[in-house]
Amino acid sequence: MSIKTRLSNPTVDVLASDTVIFTVDAASRIAVSAFSCYAASATDVTFYSSPNNTSASGDILATKTFATDEEKDISEIIGQGFVAGRRIIAVGDSTGVNATMTYTLYDGDDI
Repeated sequence: MSIKTRLSNPTVDVLASDTVIFTVDAASRIAVSAFSCYAASATDVTFYSSPNNTSASGDILATKTFATDEEKDISEIIGQGFVAGRRIIAVGDSTGVNATMTYTLYDGDDI
C-alpha cells in the first residue's frame, strides 16, 4: 500500500447542474484535507457524495450560501474519507463558483 499526501485536484467550475469535483479510483480511498470554494456572484451550492455522476443517487454533505466575491472552506467535507467509486459532486444555483481540494491518497501500489 502506498500513501501519497498533499495531492491537489485541479480547480473545477461548478455548474448549475451535477458537477463531479472528484472521483475516487478503483482500489483506492482518499481523505480530504482541504476543500474550498470561491463564488464570483451570490449563489447556493449543494455538495453530495454519490456512487455515480448524479446528485440524485447521492447523500447531501453540505449546502452553502455564498455572497458575491466570497470564499469558504467546506468544513463538512474536510476530514471525510471516501472509498473507491465514490464521487464528490456539487450543484450550484448558478455558474461562477470554483471548487478546489487537497487530499491524501491510499492505494494498493507499492511505495
